[in-house]
Amino acid sequence: MSEPLRELGRLVAEHQDETVLGPELTGEVTRGLAARRDRRARSARKRAFGLVSLAAAALLVLVWFVGREPATPALAVPDELVAPAAEVPYAFPDGTTVLVGAGGQAKVVRSGPQGGEVALEHGKISVSVPPERGLNWVFRSGPYQVEVRGTRFDMAWDPESRVFDLEMFDGRVLVTAPGMEPRLVVAGQRISLSDKSSVAPRPPASVADTAKPAPSPAPPSSSAAVASARPSAAPADRRSWQPLALEGNYVEAVNVAEEAGFASTLASSSASELLLLGDACRFAGKAARSREAYAAVRERHPGTKEAQRALFSLGALAFPNSSAVASFEQYLSEAPDGPLAPEALGRILEIKSRGADNGAARAAAERYLARFPNGAHSKLARSVLDEASP
Repeated sequence: MSEPLRELGRLVAEHQDETVLGPELTGEVTRGLAARRDRRARSARKRAFGLVSLAAAALLVLVWFVGREPATPALAVPDELVAPAAEVPYAFPDGTTVLVGAGGQAKVVRSGPQGGEVALEHGKISVSVPPERGLNWVFRSGPYQVEVRGTRFDMAWDPESRVFDLEMFDGRVLVTAPGMEPRLVVAGQRISLSDKSSVAPRPPASVADTAKPAPSPAPPSSSAAVASARPSAAPADRRSWQPLALEGNYVEAVNVAEEAGFASTLASSSASELLLLGDACRFAGKAARSREAYAAVRERHPGTKEAQRALFSLGALAFPNSSAVASFEQYLSEAPDGPLAPEALGRILEIKSRGADNGAARAAAERYLARFPNGAHSKLARSVLDEASP
């Protein structure tokens, strides 16, 4: 494997650890990668002379082609992303994928190695932005803007009703619009917004019990956005953990949940609330509490999408230990085409590529590329296969 590819894999894995597991495990992952790097350094040096010769030959071929005709870029993403009759996937060079639903249309405003901007004109798109360091994507619909660093979500826009829908599967995004307070949306939440009339918002299930009433209807001439209901401020003598978690104050949110009695908090929470609580505990560095919340989802809400997401989160919590593979494999068994299937296969590949079993690593790489040839882990998968080539 070339050193640039090796470094790329290191950065992707390191950032995913920080995003999903928190900084406390980053050092462990880095040490694991370093150990694998050391084990393979000796064999890499043995092949150095042959690789240099191969590179020289490739350079001669390149010079010959350049002298004939200018090369044309392959797999370029068009300016217009359309799906006339059936959904169509588009893959950007940085690994970001946009699946345009049937009848949908979007426009690429800009794109580059560090991100880009896409405007959804109508219909639905499913977005996957790899959590690589430095990527910065913006997705727009009407007056609404979604700022992304690395996540998976579905968004839809109806220009006639002026209704914007967003459903988060992993990560978090910031939704903004003129006249609207910025809204942080996290995994497991779904929001519906309108800038035309007093369309009743659909608050996330995770905060439905603590949400305050929807804003008063806007005058017909007003273009101000009507956002989904937000959690109400808790009374002075009784704080609520949900608003704190939604705002990213994870440590304080967990402290409040524990002050109220963690067992009773689990017992009184809905499936979506349990996911939110598990995420808050995970990001606050309280792995044991996080496992309790995810396990509660699995026990009390079997067969639901929330239970599937909790299973993936249990795997993410154990990552990069090999014990995480069982959770990811079970997620793939329960939701083979689920929204987190690419990440589950990618995490399995990362774990296998760090182990001593080269055959298992190759099998994981081939399995990933067979389903997601342009996915976020495709570069790592190809580097594993390249390393295994004679």
